[in-house]
Amino acid sequence: MSLKITGTAVLLMMASSLLFAETAKGAAEKAAAKDNLEQSIAWLKQTVPALETAADRRSGYIFLGSVLEQSGNYTDALNAYVQA
Repeated sequence: MSLKITGTAVLLMMASSLLFAETAKGAAEKAAAKDNLEQSIAWLKQTVPALETAADRRSGYIFLGSVLEQSGNYTDALNAYVQA
């Protein structure tokens, strides 16, 4: 019985990670839906490093850099571009 529960738990964890894994596109869309630029930037700074694939992290840092650049925060924008 416990083996069956453990197997089910593993399958649920794998399925939930696939369903809830953030992509760069999803991160950009969610950032754009925030109420203001500061919230978008804060959310991206928290989310981008946790993106699952290297390609998504690169895209996320480029997007974060462009948002920071548009806000006039050139130093942080440069740092985001470097991380990409």
